[in-house]
Parts: sequence; C-alpha cells; structure tokens
Amino acid sequence: METRKDEDSESIYMNVDDNGANHSEVYENFFADTATPKAGSQAVSEGKQVRSGRPAAVCLGLLCVLLLAVIMGLSTKHNAEKEQLWNRFNNVTMERDQLQASFDNLTIERDGLQRQLSNIEILCPHGWRRFKSSCYYVSHNINTWDHGRQDCRGKEADLVIITSREEQTFVSGLASNFWIGLTDRDRLRQWKWVDGTLPISGYWMRGEPNYYTYWNSGTFIHENCVQVASNGYDPLFNWKKVRCDRLHTWICEKMTRCVIKYINVKEEKKSLSQTVLSLKVERETLLSSIRNLTEERDQLKSSYQNLTKERDQMNKTMNELKDKLMSADNVTEMFNVEGWKKFGSRYYYFSTEEKSWNKSRQDCIERGADLVIINSREEQEFIKKGSRDVWIGLSDEEREGEWKWVDGSALTTTFWKSGEPNDFQRGEDCAVFLLCSLPLRTWNDLPCTHSVAWVCESTKRPA
Repeated sequence: METRKDEDSESIYMNVDDNGANHSEVYENFFADTATPKAGSQAVSEGKQVRSGRPAAVCLGLLCVLLLAVIMGLSTKHNAEKEQLWNRFNNVTMERDQLQASFDNLTIERDGLQRQLSNIEILCPHGWRRFKSSCYYVSHNINTWDHGRQDCRGKEADLVIITSREEQTFVSGLASNFWIGLTDRDRLRQWKWVDGTLPISGYWMRGEPNYYTYWNSGTFIHENCVQVASNGYDPLFNWKKVRCDRLHTWICEKMTRCVIKYINVKEEKKSLSQTVLSLKVERETLLSSIRNLTEERDQLKSSYQNLTKERDQMNKTMNELKDKLMSADNVTEMFNVEGWKKFGSRYYYFSTEEKSWNKSRQDCIERGADLVIINSREEQEFIKKGSRDVWIGLSDEEREGEWKWVDGSALTTTFWKSGEPNDFQRGEDCAVFLLCSLPLRTWNDLPCTHSVAWVCESTKRPA
C-alpha cells in the first residue's frame, strides 16, 4: 500500500514537470478527456492539464472579441470619413460650377459692353480739330477780340478756354497770334475766362501781364485781352496782354458729340456663339482636374471680382456717354428763332443786351413770356450753361425779405450764394444769376436798376 502511494506521487510530479512540453496536447485532448473519466493517477494528471489550459483559451477568446470590436469601430469611422469627404467633394464641385457659370455670364456681359462702347464714335464738325473731349476751330481771317467771340457764339461755341498744360501745347500748335477767351474787362487785373471761371494756371511771356495804359484822344485805353504768340516762343510761355481792338485770328472751342455706329447683328451673334462654345470647352477642361479644384476656385473668385469692377466701370462710362447724348440731342434743342433754346417742355430766351430788371421783364412780356422761374436743380444747371450773368424772375420789391417769383408763387427751392441775400445798403430787391459762382450757388441780390442781361421763359413755342 505504501509502495503504491509512492508510485502515485512520483507519477504526479512527473506529469507536472512534463506539463510544459505537452502543452499542445491539452488543447487537442481537452474535450476528449473531459468526456472520458479516468481513474487513479492518470485522472489526477490529466485534470491538472485541463485546469492550466482554460485561462489561455479564455484570454484568446477575449482577444478575438476585442479585435473584432476594434475592426468594426475602425470600419465605421472609415465609412463616416469617406462619406464626409465625398460630401465635401460634391459641395466644392457645385461651388466651382456656380462660379464658372457666373464667370461665363460676366464674360459675356463684359464682351457685350465692350462692343457697345466700341460702337460709340466721338465726332467734331467738318473743319474742326478734336483734342480729348473738345473740338477746336481756327478762324481764317483776322478781327477784334469781340468780333472773334461773336463768331464763336454763332458756331454754338466760345473763345478757347485753356485748362491744362497739354491743352496749352495743343492749341499753340494750331495757329499763331490768335485770341483766347481770357480778359480782365469786368475788373482790371482780375483775369477771367469767358465762362466766368478764374484761370487755374497761366502761360504768360516773361514780363506779362505788364498793365501798360495808352492815352488816346483824352481817354485811357487798357490792354484787357489776351493773345497767344506762337511763332518763336516757348508754347508754355506765350500769352501776351494786348488791346482788344487789335486784329488777330481766333480759336473757338466746344464739346464733342457722340454718335452710335450700327453693326451687323448676325455677325455679332455668330461671334458670341463661338465665344460661348470656346468657354464651354474651357469649362470641360477645368472639370478634368480635381487636384487643382481649390486653386481654380480661387482663380475664378479673383476673376469674378475683377470682372465685376470692370463691369461697374463700363456701366459708369456708358451712363456718362448716354447722359452726354441726352444732353446733346434732347435737352438743349436749338430753334430757328434767334436766341431761344428748349429745355424739357419749356422755351428760354437768352438776351444779348443788358437792361434793368423791370425793363428786362417788360421785354419778356412783349415776347409772350416772363422772366425765368427756377424750380429744380436741373433747370438751375441749364441756366448755368449760358454765357453771362442774367436777371431771373425773383424779387422782394413788394415786401422786404419776402421773395416771390413773377407769377406770385412763393420761393421754395433756392440757390443763393453764401451770405446772400444781404440787401446791401437797403437797396437790393432783385435776384441775379452769377455765372462765376459755384455750380449751384449762383443767386445774388442787386439793385433792380442795374443793367444786366436776362433770361425769359415760356411754355409756348416761340413763333
């Protein structure tokens, strides 16, 4: 019995020592051993083998479950990121297509505006020379300063007004020894252009203006007019002050007029179709490269902004040209009746004489009109286009400080100069339109007995 116990113990220790070498057999015989009961030392030995293999199997199973969970999580995350990237790609593609469509439309609009702009031609009358936005006429004979200006007015122009260095150089090359529209007749040594503005810069000869005075038959004669002496002189230093009764040629100046040229509509349509087809091909080329999508989008945005600015500039230029056309063709329509002009639905007479306010009004009444009543900014700007200071139909003769128009209506819209009306020395009861003032603030009060030119206004077409 004791010998048997020792043999069993030895067998148990041998099985424990051999457990590491026969570890693989545990997995192979696990289910078989548990299903078939063993007796004695063999059962004890195999029982220890089963108990040492179970934790390894459990750990392996948990690792497999954990690995499966990680794989499923990564797969879900990958699919979500893939969906986000696809949505982003679709959004960027849609935005690119919209920008491309805007680019196509703006390109077509720009081309149309360029064609319209190219169809506008700036013209001057026959025998006139053009420089920038003005036309110039050089007389073929000589005469006094006053006669030269009268001739220019007959041509719907006036003696030349030089406002820039470039214009001075251009005008100096047209003729020699000619009159320009600069004088100090109104006030000695205060030089003004014929439109009442002061010269910004002068191109006088050395020593000019010298203010010499001549004594002739008991009268002082001043040099109140300016000629340009081009022969042998620097074109930037050739103004000379002379007597207005000298005989010289003269140069007239007026604004250019614009004419729209008509082109073949079919050719324009064909050219436009070719442009659209070319742009579609270009769009397909842009769609072929996804890697450069962001860069192309930025370029299109930049082009869009530039085209928008270009379109706005072209629209501004077109509007300015249209305004000039409207002003030239519709606003200042001339009639065969001398001295009359049309503005809107009314007719205006610009006098060439100077009389008191009451005599000026009487002249208007005899013409079937009355002194002008200014009710709007546009009418104010129209009167500003005249060539001299004029009476208007506004006075406070009946009651001091209560200004009324000649039709009895109260004054609502005003264009008084700064500080006016001031009733200087309590005798200024009539309103005069001063051309030398700011573009809109031109009204001043004067004594009604002063002699000034006038403007009549009528609702009926003059006979």
